[in-house]
Amino acid sequence: MQVLLARILLFTLFSFPAMDQSVAAVDHVVVYKHDRKLVLLSSGMQVKSYRVALGANPIGPKTREGDHRTPEGSYVCHACGPW
Repeated sequence: MQVLLARILLFTLFSFPAMDQSVAAVDHVVVYKHDRKLVLLSSGMQVKSYRVALGANPIGPKTREGDHRTPEGSYVCHACGPW
């Protein structure tokens, strides 16, 4: 899951060159599973949001492989350096 979040962040930051420079200051990525929405935050302020595809039953914590739920928790991208 850590790798997935890092890839989402890197994809978001580098795939949209026309976006303004405020996106480069993103310090948090939040996924609202119920709304199926990924939000990029910079100093607590929303910079951008995206619709995301999740498992068939994403709400609630993941309990086992194959339960079609999305893992919950806080993750840190050590390869990304300090945010």
